[in-house]
Amino acid sequence: MEKASDGDWTLENKHASTISTSGSFPTTEIETSGTATITVTTTESTTGSFSIDFLKGAGFSISSTQGSTFYLRKSISLGYRYSLY
Repeated sequence: MEKASDGDWTLENKHASTISTSGSFPTTEIETSGTATITVTTTESTTGSFSIDFLKGAGFSISSTQGSTFYLRKSISLGYRYSLY
């Protein structure tokens, strides 16, 4: 997993795995899944896509605050199946 764009956020605790749906390689179909934690650092004065209200609405939780700086986190997971046929 990689970040799609720069900003005041990072991906932590990244984990991904891929398995053959037939149980062995080489194979014609795989299943991939991954998890990570998105962490964001923002301030009360930030607006737009990194505002606190926007991030809370998107499922982020505030993990800590220091003055007017907020640290938010959200766990994510994704997966897909890919077949040659």
